[in-house]
Amino acid sequence: MFATIFIFIALIAVLIMVHEAGHFFTAKKAGIKVEEFGFGFPPRIFGIQRGETLYSLNLIPLGGFVKIFGEEGEYTEDSRSFSNRTAGVRSLIISAGVLMNMALAMVLFSAGHMIGLPTILEDGASEKNFTRVQIQVIEIASESPAMTSGLAIGDVIVSIDGKRFDAIDGLRGYVDARRGKEISIEVLHDGVSKILAASPRENPPEGEGPLGFAMVKTAIEKLSWHQAIGRGIKDSFVLAWLFLKALGDLFLGLFTTGKISGDVTGPVGIAVLTGRVVKLGIAHLLQFAGVISVNLALINIFPIPALDGGRLLFILLEKLKGRPIPRLVEQKIHQVSFVVLLTLMLLVTVRDVVRLF
Repeated sequence: MFATIFIFIALIAVLIMVHEAGHFFTAKKAGIKVEEFGFGFPPRIFGIQRGETLYSLNLIPLGGFVKIFGEEGEYTEDSRSFSNRTAGVRSLIISAGVLMNMALAMVLFSAGHMIGLPTILEDGASEKNFTRVQIQVIEIASESPAMTSGLAIGDVIVSIDGKRFDAIDGLRGYVDARRGKEISIEVLHDGVSKILAASPRENPPEGEGPLGFAMVKTAIEKLSWHQAIGRGIKDSFVLAWLFLKALGDLFLGLFTTGKISGDVTGPVGIAVLTGRVVKLGIAHLLQFAGVISVNLALINIFPIPALDGGRLLFILLEKLKGRPIPRLVEQKIHQVSFVVLLTLMLLVTVRDVVRLF
């Protein structure tokens, strides 16, 4: 339990510090004064002054920030002020955190592929370069024999009635021939062997099959360093596209139905998932961290006030209007949006706790 909490906090700390380091070093490179580099949100626990920058540790460990001189639109005449710089320089500084998170995801995915990550194998494909070949459950229909038996997504099918199967077609054919009769299914659930009993249906609903679950053959694939880098870069962009699509669906559902998707999870849910991933090994933990890093990058670049994307939106509006948005107006919009985002995070966290306990 304590190990999981420690790993979760360390994981979040690394992702946040990499993001904020992007803002920090880009601002420094541009000759802009950075007043504070903080981990967590205030109130402040303590801080250490190094040169012109205060490095602080804050009480709420679910975020971080870099306080840049003049970032709220003030001190426009000061040569070391953020607001004194061109729109291009300001946009680069704001975008640097997102770019750093995407770069980190590529590194994490690449490292995972070098160690070895799971992949899907087609029946009949060569297994020469793969290890730990197994058949896993990926979907379970509601109110099906599979669900009633206790079968879970991710379970590894070891045998049925003591018979082991190398191909999905062979396993499917055996189950199909046992319709109406009880069978014994040996599975590995989180690495623990379990024996389940189920009776394949004689007349299952269309598309479900006698037991009502879908499966794939998986294996661990270990790539060379140059293959791993290419795959890591590809994984990052594919995941980014999928996440953007899911995020669009989330906001569409939120505004049309007023409900949060059941697939959305907050800090508590991520902590629970961290505990499960840790059991799978370092390669899976690296992959999991890469997924969160991509999510963090894209959430921040979304054009929502109080986030990096929202600040980029105000710079764009400034260029379109030919003059900055009034400073007090922009500040108020960011403040209101921040409160809304915190409220949304609180609601998701409460729901995670309810689902967990």
